[in-house]
Amino acid sequence: MLKELVEDHKNIPHSASLACFTFAIFTFGLGFAEPYLPIFLKNLGGNLILVGFFVALGAIASLFLTSPVEILRRRVDSRKLLIVGKLFYVLGGIFLFLAGYLKSIPVLTIGIILLGLGYPLVWLLTEAYLRESSSLRHSSPISSLFMFSWFFAWLLGALFSSELVRSFPIHYLFLIISIFSLISLLFDLQLTKTSKKASPEKALISDDHFYGKMLQEMKKDDPRLPYVVTLKFFWEVIFWIALIFIPIFAFQYFALYQVAFVVCATFLPFLFSPFLRKFTQKIDRFEVIVFGFIILAVTLGLFAFIGDPRWIYILGLTLSLFLAATKPVIADFITTLTPEKRRKDILGLTFLIKRLGMILGVIVFGLIAEYFGIPRAMFVFGIITLVLGLGSIGLKEKYRKNLKTINQSKHHFRFHPHFGD
Repeated sequence: MLKELVEDHKNIPHSASLACFTFAIFTFGLGFAEPYLPIFLKNLGGNLILVGFFVALGAIASLFLTSPVEILRRRVDSRKLLIVGKLFYVLGGIFLFLAGYLKSIPVLTIGIILLGLGYPLVWLLTEAYLRESSSLRHSSPISSLFMFSWFFAWLLGALFSSELVRSFPIHYLFLIISIFSLISLLFDLQLTKTSKKASPEKALISDDHFYGKMLQEMKKDDPRLPYVVTLKFFWEVIFWIALIFIPIFAFQYFALYQVAFVVCATFLPFLFSPFLRKFTQKIDRFEVIVFGFIILAVTLGLFAFIGDPRWIYILGLTLSLFLAATKPVIADFITTLTPEKRRKDILGLTFLIKRLGMILGVIVFGLIAEYFGIPRAMFVFGIITLVLGLGSIGLKEKYRKNLKTINQSKHHFRFHPHFGD
């Protein structure tokens, strides 16, 4: 499997490799600060409800800019817009530093909004650049390289931050976001220019945002597809619960610098996403979904019964392992069952689902956790995850006619949501 992955990556275009490298520099800076951002929000805001609110605020800001970004991308070089996105992160990091230094909620709000506005510019336009600078046969290895470089750099930054946070307050770490966003921006200037007008078939987000109507049409195409989209939605909910609330929970038991180790353990499996993707392509995809969601449910539930704090490492690692394993499988289901004429639209819907999962997940979880505690909130969400996992068992018979197609899917569809799936 390792030899196969190495062979896949030998012929990746230089422009795509450079784009992944500059993105890794960017995420390296994020890794210094993001593990502590939830704790920073909790300390400044005072409760978990506000933590959920501020995280959701950033996601709402990113949704607000998503459509304009896609329209602009068809008229302006993606590289230029990508640089603007990095500038948002430079300013956002500075404002978060000032928010901590001044202990100011209004300044914090500006910083969060700036980061939210930068998100679609950086992530979507990096994805767009990778699509536009490579051929169809390179899509899978580029996706693997993108994921690996992203999480490797992020985890490395988180490990280094464990030393800095012993000597500096959290808000100083946000300046590192600004520094590495700026360095990454300078490397972006070396990227080869793409055509100023993106072709319609390479659009990431559809012009048509009547998603309610689209869901109805999607149900007509395949009545089981909305259920799979629901799985995608709840996958995002669990991911953001882990990213935002596990660090806060860990801080109840560990020193601040040790929180970085918990976060690294929690998200380490994503580093091996290319291997997990290859592995899941060799087994029944339904078994991955059913077994994966049941394990996710049990893991969430076990947070309510933690006695020894060291179990946080094990539960976090387990949670992330099965999130990383089920992620490409859900993407396969969505792509395989979506008619080709709607695959451009499904990418727009997928991005919306990601943001909604983040927004609703952190708000609802924060509300429950504030009044009943994080462990009980984990238990509640574990029950919901179990229902979804068990519900997937009944889908296998309904999907039997598509089973061979799904199990043979290898992430090579022209409109497959490789980047951000």
